[in-house]
Amino acid sequence: MYSFGNFLNFVILLLLSRRSVQEATSTTCMANDCPSHKGNCDASPSRCEGPLSFYSRGGSAQAYKPHAPVKSDVCINSSTQQSMATWFLARSSRRRAPNLKVGLHLLECLSSEESQCCCAPRDKGDLEIEIWQTKPDGCYSSITPGREEGICRATLEDTSFTTLAPGSTGVLGGLGPSGWDFAPYGPPVIHMLFSEEQYEPLLVHLPIIFDSSLQPRSFGGPDWRGPAHMTSKQSDEKISIKRWNVLENDTIEIDVNIYLSRTKSGGRSLKSTMCQSTFYGLPSSFFLEPISLCAPSMLDFFPL
Repeated sequence: MYSFGNFLNFVILLLLSRRSVQEATSTTCMANDCPSHKGNCDASPSRCEGPLSFYSRGGSAQAYKPHAPVKSDVCINSSTQQSMATWFLARSSRRRAPNLKVGLHLLECLSSEESQCCCAPRDKGDLEIEIWQTKPDGCYSSITPGREEGICRATLEDTSFTTLAPGSTGVLGGLGPSGWDFAPYGPPVIHMLFSEEQYEPLLVHLPIIFDSSLQPRSFGGPDWRGPAHMTSKQSDEKISIKRWNVLENDTIEIDVNIYLSRTKSGGRSLKSTMCQSTFYGLPSSFFLEPISLCAPSMLDFFPL
C-alpha cells in the first residue's frame, strides 16, 4: 500500500533531482565558452540572440534624431503638466512630472556549446548610448535639424542619467501639430539605442507608468497604435527593471539591466539597420523607422 511516508520521500527526491539538474546546468555553462561569465547563467536563450529584425522587439524609432548632444540630463525644467495614459482610451494630467534617476547595468551575453546563455557585466567602453523621449505633455521635441536640439534627447557619457517622466503618445505618435494627439494612447516610454561595431545594434524601450504613489503599474488594455501593429514580436528579453525605488520630492530611482549580444553579421551602418524598407512611406516603415534619418526630405515640406 502506498503510504504517506513513501509520497513524502518521492517529493524530497524530486526536489533534490531538480536542484542537481540546475547545478549541472550552471557547471556546464561555466565550463565551456563563457569562462568570464562564470556564475551568470541565464535561463532565457533569447538574451544571447540578436533580433530577427531591428524592430522585432517592439516599439518605434519614428521620433529618433541623430547627433544628440552629450549630457547626462535628458529632459529637465519642463513647466508643462504630465499627460500619462494608464489605459488606451484616455490620458490624465498630473501637476508635475516626477524626476527620474536611471542607472543602466550593461550585460554581455554569450552562448555556450550547450546553448546556455551566459551574461556578465561589461563597461561602457566605446558603446554609444542614445536616449530620447517625449516631454511630460506627450510631445517629442522637433526632429528637424537645427530646431530644439537636445530637448529631451541625449547621448550619454556614462551609464546613468536623470530626466523627467515622459508623457503618453496617441495615434499621431507625439509629432502632431501644436501638440495634438488622439486616442488610442499607449504607455509612456524612454527610448534607448545601443550601438557599437562589435555588437548588434539594440533598440529598447523603458516603460514609465505608475500609480498615484509613484509605484509601478501595468498598462490597462491593448496598444492599438500604429507601431504596435507593425512589429512582429514584442518582448522585454533585452531589458529588465532591476529596481524601482520611490524617493522624496517626487523622485523615482530605477536600475535597469540591458542585455547586449555580439554581432554575427557586422559591417552594416546604423542607418542601414534603422532604415530597412526599400520604399519609405508604407505603414511598416512610417510607424517604425526614423523620419529624420530615412526620409529627411519630408522635413523640408513638413517641419516636425
